[in-house]
Amino acid sequence: MVACNQGELDREEVFFLSDAMSKVGRRLDWQEHPVVDKHCIGGIPGNRTSMLVVPIVAAHGMLCPKTSSRAIMAAQGMKDFDPDKPPLSPLSFDVAAPHSGTVVEIDNVQLARIARSAGAPRAKGSGVDLLVKLGEQVEQGQALYRVYAAYPTELAFARQACQRSLGYRIGAPELLLPLQLEY
Repeated sequence: MVACNQGELDREEVFFLSDAMSKVGRRLDWQEHPVVDKHCIGGIPGNRTSMLVVPIVAAHGMLCPKTSSRAIMAAQGMKDFDPDKPPLSPLSFDVAAPHSGTVVEIDNVQLARIARSAGAPRAKGSGVDLLVKLGEQVEQGQALYRVYAAYPTELAFARQACQRSLGYRIGAPELLLPLQLEY
């Protein structure tokens, strides 16, 4: 996700991103609770925290399957960690707020559709860069997010997906639901 690379996520964003990610895709059922994970981005030379943390956690009786590692991530096409920003695809367009107001909803599923239409994750550097967060005030015409694509046809597909639904809902501040976070 390009948006995560541009700036640090706050606690609420991490919570909602993690919650959304846990509700999609296929799940593994380990037949045991709790199942914990020690996850890292991998590829940082000399960083061996997983080799220290996982055995300690497992020694305390918690199931901690190692489902992410450098070898697994390399097989999926991930490269070693590079602190530089990844190059973005050369074609882009901004999606603007249709009217002024507060961002009261962001539809992650629709934004994922738009990103896939733009070629992500297959075309490296393609996807959606979120410019405005939930709860922020926007003016009519202000860019909500930027879509990047490597090819003109994928850029056109992404535009069509945006025309079906922006993925953002702008309204009155009182429409913003209070956050109920459980940690």
